[in-house]
Amino acid sequence: MVTVTAETPLKDITDYVDLREFFLNKGEDIRQDSNENLHIECPNCGGNDKCYVYIANVYCHKCRSRWSMYEWLTTIEGMDRETAVMTLQNLAHSERLHAARGKKLNHLEINDDDVERMNEFVALDHAALTYEGRQWWHSRGVSDEAIQTFKLGENKGWMCIPLRDDYGTTFGIKKRWHGSLETSPHNTRYECVKGSKVQFAPLIFRNGESNVAIIVGGEIKGLALWSYLRNCGVNWTVVAVATGENPWPSHWNQYMKFSHIAIWPDQDQAGFDFATSVHRNFRSDLPMVLPEGSGTKAVDDFILAGGDAISEIAQSLGIRASGRNP
Repeated sequence: MVTVTAETPLKDITDYVDLREFFLNKGEDIRQDSNENLHIECPNCGGNDKCYVYIANVYCHKCRSRWSMYEWLTTIEGMDRETAVMTLQNLAHSERLHAARGKKLNHLEINDDDVERMNEFVALDHAALTYEGRQWWHSRGVSDEAIQTFKLGENKGWMCIPLRDDYGTTFGIKKRWHGSLETSPHNTRYECVKGSKVQFAPLIFRNGESNVAIIVGGEIKGLALWSYLRNCGVNWTVVAVATGENPWPSHWNQYMKFSHIAIWPDQDQAGFDFATSVHRNFRSDLPMVLPEGSGTKAVDDFILAGGDAISEIAQSLGIRASGRNP
């Protein structure tokens, strides 16, 4: 566990701070709704029902103004740099990192032993990947580079996807049965650290620095799109989420610091329900990638059918396509 000291760089201090604690300590002009979201009056537009305080920033969903921890303290609270850094240091302490993770990921508890144990499972699953298992990943459009980068694995017929939070901590493993549905009572299951819930955080598969992100429903689809973009030399980011009853909770919005964002849903009812959730809880103006023709039910099917995913995404976003189609 790292201890925050006066010498700790500002960018590292903020990893140990939950900005909501600052506002709760102030105890003024704060409204907490039934979902425990914190609302404040937006200093830019004056709205008091759409301005949310998140762990790492303040964001107004009405006027789309955003302030980081440091920006809020200096520009809104009027602190000089020294006072702002001291305030952040007072909010940060050796336990803050785990506490912030717990609130961000809806964990009841998480400790170093849990993380170490989960990392051991990931290493064993990755090492146990058979030739047949690797071929299964290939059949879904997932490359060898993705298998190595994200430590994809196999465990007694289950294909394993490590789940990591935005700090890079492994908090669970999603397991997908690669045989027929008749050979297993459940097609998907999760093994996670104690107290975890299934819907933790979006899995962000990066290809490098980029201001473009594509949201897809399903981790395997996300891995397939990442593999395709990587092969094409395109550094766009893929954000993969598990679809379900509430596939896009509003507190996930803080992860989406991209200039251009599109949704690529499956073209079925579940896919459109997923897109509706993202539009409702995040941004209603996000374009959807909806290719025409055969093999367009899902992004991985489209790629495996030889579709030009780069052009489809670029056209939906109104940006210039780049890269090469393999």
